[in-house]
Amino acid sequence: MSTDLTLTGDGNTSYTLSSGSVVTGTPASNGSGVSLQLSAIDQLAINGLLNKAGTVANDGTTTYNLSATSGWDTGAGAVTTQVVTVSNVTAPTISKVAYNASSGVFSVTGANLENHGSANGIKLPNFVLSGGSSAYTFSAVNDTVSNLTASGFSLKLSAADKTSVNSFVNNNGTGPLVGNAYNLSVGLNWDSDNGAKITTQGLTVSGVSTATPTLNLTIYNASTGVLTLSGNNFTTKAADYVATDLTLKGDGGTSYTLTSGSTVSGTPTSTGVNIQLSVADELAINGLLNKAGTLANDKSGYGLTTVNGWDIGAGTFTTGVTVSNVVAPTLSSVAYNASTGIFTVVGANLTNHGSANGIVLGDLTLSAGTSKFVFNAVNDSVSNLSNTGFTISLNNADQALVNGFITTNGTKTTGGVLYNLAATANWDSDSGAKITTEGVTASGAALSVVSSGGLVNPQAVALDGTGNIYVTDFAANTIVKIAAGTYAASTYLSVNQPSGLAFDKAGNLYVSEYANNIVQEFTAGSLTPITIATGLNKPMGLTLDSSGNVFVANNGNTNLVEINHVVYTPTLTSVTPTPVNNLWENTGQLVLSRALFTAFAGANVVTDVNFSNATAAITPNDYLYYNASNGGVYYDANGSVSGPAVEIAVVGLTSHPTTLSLGDFTLVA
Repeated sequence: MSTDLTLTGDGNTSYTLSSGSVVTGTPASNGSGVSLQLSAIDQLAINGLLNKAGTVANDGTTTYNLSATSGWDTGAGAVTTQVVTVSNVTAPTISKVAYNASSGVFSVTGANLENHGSANGIKLPNFVLSGGSSAYTFSAVNDTVSNLTASGFSLKLSAADKTSVNSFVNNNGTGPLVGNAYNLSVGLNWDSDNGAKITTQGLTVSGVSTATPTLNLTIYNASTGVLTLSGNNFTTKAADYVATDLTLKGDGGTSYTLTSGSTVSGTPTSTGVNIQLSVADELAINGLLNKAGTLANDKSGYGLTTVNGWDIGAGTFTTGVTVSNVVAPTLSSVAYNASTGIFTVVGANLTNHGSANGIVLGDLTLSAGTSKFVFNAVNDSVSNLSNTGFTISLNNADQALVNGFITTNGTKTTGGVLYNLAATANWDSDSGAKITTEGVTASGAALSVVSSGGLVNPQAVALDGTGNIYVTDFAANTIVKIAAGTYAASTYLSVNQPSGLAFDKAGNLYVSEYANNIVQEFTAGSLTPITIATGLNKPMGLTLDSSGNVFVANNGNTNLVEINHVVYTPTLTSVTPTPVNNLWENTGQLVLSRALFTAFAGANVVTDVNFSNATAAITPNDYLYYNASNGGVYYDANGSVSGPAVEIAVVGLTSHPTTLSLGDFTLVA
């Protein structure tokens, strides 16, 4: 019986013949042979195992074998090993493929197809379907083969795989609406470890719905930049939508076509798709769709126009657009660099007007009091516009006009008039409320206001050695000090109508008092005046030369007066010519006159600010120093600033103290 016979082949797979296989013809009378005709089912199974002519299968390792149970012939014992030789093997081929998109079933026609023993011989992962720009690889887990014969089989997709395939198999016939024709490619040994590689096998599609997409409604959210298209029969694959197929129209009848930077947001449905506009597209569209509703600020109707193929199979559509969440543009700060002629403007919800700049330069006016400048779209240019700011560059002529009244850094002129930018209504893309007051901060100007608060009638100005600024406030009878680097002003001295002032190298301050007709000296660190000149007539400006002589503009007498340095420089007062070393040895003190003492001390004590043990003055206030190498005590009116020092005493005749202390000095009347 045929059921006693088992054949082993490719993959070491075995198959036992069924009862449908029968003896054909008459067995040899001498008992030397018998022929069996395999049934169609058995032949389908065996041809997949004995898949190469000869004695070894396509897998290159399995030798064909026949085994038989005992009694396979009358009185015959069991057979374990019997080599089988195969001839006339023909590899499987495919000649035709059809796909029904409605049912998700492929019908494949071919020749010499086979099972692999009892199992299906078709290797689904070897099959790849393509069309347009998409492709799908079949799944042995999800998809199933059925009705396999030597001349064909059916392949049914799972529901999920059907959706994937139908996303690009979108047209009946041999190709999709857009892109490459449908094709089935198959890897080598695709049927029971047999079958040549197939690169090109066309297929015919049926069952695709002929309903085309329709566009009924378009909504735009200006706050999020999302454009929503609604209708029917939309494709549910995001890649099938191209933003450049969409053109929007708005304010001024101006149109703008979206760029490829705008993309589908989320997953499309059969009734709608959301397009997220790029930053550039949103900037352009928000200037055209500039008012909530269906009409722009100038009453132009909003519209969307599509080209053929904006969705798979879709034709041209034109619909109105409904806009929501529109916020008008605003300004929050303006800065101007006078050296470059560039204004930097910061704001919110700024827009372009389609592809064009949305800022209407002729609507902007810069002013400072009665001085005004209206920006010019011909001469001046807008750049770097985003929804939060932009820059305006003036040409050379306009820069000169503006700099004619913006002469001071800061927010106002030297006269205290505020800089201001005003804008008429609809200054950005036919939108934006009227702006009456928007302050402007200037930099790069020729002048800067250091201080204006508290000054009534400022006249003269001078700097000390550390960078502090001193200003005579004539009408307020004060001298104001402005701390270096801080611009913090405070009253330094009260003086009767101070007009001129200057510092010498030692840091002493000289002030001309207009009302008192005198010049006062304030030694460094002291607020106690020393009158160095009287009898003047309305003295005003003054200055010093390198020798310390003071020159005063004597306004009332219309002349220039010099106050010689030696007239007001303190000198030694005569004392009993007792040797200084006797003073040191007998009293332990060096005695100086009041005139000399006050010259370096400015008070009734000697401090470490005015005295040092050194070979030369160390600081500008070092008026007195002791040199232990020669015992000399020196007075230097200029301190460490360039100028001569005068030796006023020698301590010790043959030897000298190592140092002197502050207590070694005393004041005499």
